[in-house]
Formats: sequence, C-alpha cells, structure tokens
Amino acid sequence: CGALLSRHPSLAVVTWASQKALDSFVARLGPVLREYLPDTVLSKFACADLDSASFEEKLLARLRRKNTAKCCLLVYQIEPLTSAAAEILNGYRERLASFRAVVVVIRDNRRRDFLTACPDLMDWVGTCVVRAEDLAPALTLRQVNTSIRRLEQQFGMSTKDFQAKWRTGEIQRSDEHWFWNELIAIQDRMK
Repeated sequence: CGALLSRHPSLAVVTWASQKALDSFVARLGPVLREYLPDTVLSKFACADLDSASFEEKLLARLRRKNTAKCCLLVYQIEPLTSAAAEILNGYRERLASFRAVVVVIRDNRRRDFLTACPDLMDWVGTCVVRAEDLAPALTLRQVNTSIRRLEQQFGMSTKDFQAKWRTGEIQRSDEHWFWNELIAIQDRMK
C-alpha cells in the first residue's frame, strides 16, 4: 500500500486463487490504505452483475465524483467481463489517473486475458502485480502456538520430542513435519 500510494498515476493488479484470499483482501484494503494516508477513501466497484455497458456507465459515474483525488478505486469481480472491462479501463487510463490509486483484482486464471486486453494500462501498472494470497496478515504468536498444539495432538508427541526426532532423522519427512519445523522456527523468532 505504501508503494501504491507513493506514485502517480498509481495502478495495481492483484490476482487471487481462493475466494477466502479475495474476501480477506477486499475487507482489509481500506484500513491498510488509511494507515499510510488517513484521508484515503476506498471506493469498492464490484462488477459481478454488470455487462460492458453498465460497467462503463458505473465507471464514468465514479470518475465524476468530487473526491476522486482522495479515492482508491477497487475494481473486482470482473471475471464475467474480463476482456471488455480491460478494454474499457485501457480506454479510460488517462482519466483513471485522477484517482489516488486504482486496484484491479482478477482471478489468476483470467489474468492473461486481462493483461492482453489492456496493454497501455499495463504499462502504468508495471511491476505492481501481486497475489492476494501473498498479502495475508502476519501470523501472530497465538496463531503459531495454536497450530503447533494441533500438530502435537495430530502426531501424539510434544514439540520437544518432535525436534529431537527431527534432528536425528527418526521422523519421515512430510509436508506436515516440514510445516511443524517451520512453525517452531517462527515461534522462536517471535519470542
């Protein structure tokens, strides 16, 4: 968010694979933006039920608002009209610069279609493309401890026993065991 709000024009593309990551990103974006610039207004523009004509009409309505200079436009749920929305956004790229920032959220498997349909807009986006799954909130010590306790119950051993067996190679290496070992390292750093 700091990088997004520090340049102008400011556009970003966020991709997502899981609905949970999308929902989390949409819910957390406004508060995080306001941490960087307190007067930032998040304008959510959900497009799931729109066709290309209504998409353009609603985009124009947002562009006419008086507070666009303080507004971050969040465009999401565009998958049903990916190419059309991309072409429209590409055509309005100069006017999109009136927003403090624009964030377009697109499902991973539609990203290529979006990028292909708006080459000029993507020049403005540049390297500001991230995955919603990578933007999860930081783990808390409480979450780490809870995950470790779950693994202790699942495997029927204490973390101390696990670490001893891990070091001597008595434990078969699996995804859960690697994860447990990483959680222990995270827990040590957080303490």
